[in-house]
Amino acid sequence: MTSKKRRAVRGETLAEVLAAILVCGMAILLLTSMIMASMGINRQAREMDLGADGAGGFYGDLSAVETHVFTAADPALTVRLSGAGRTTITIPDVHSYTQGDIPLTAYGEVGP
Repeated sequence: MTSKKRRAVRGETLAEVLAAILVCGMAILLLTSMIMASMGINRQAREMDLGADGAGGFYGDLSAVETHVFTAADPALTVRLSGAGRTTITIPDVHSYTQGDIPLTAYGEVGP
């Protein structure tokens, strides 16, 4: 009788094997869907940074703002800086240049 009991407790049943396969399959499916979502997010971020054609986007707009040479055609404004109980500093003829969908603005003076 004891030999029958020992033989009966060895190994896994078919139900346990199928449950393990099901759990592994679900884990693989979840991991694959997370990888696909991550790839989509990376592609969307790359398009925002470089533009759909790879030549513009945020970095193209940022480069245009950083390398802009101010001219008299750029809009001029007066900047006033003041603090509580302090004198007001006025800076006339500060020119601004804005580029792109995300408003990147540079301020400067007209060069010689």
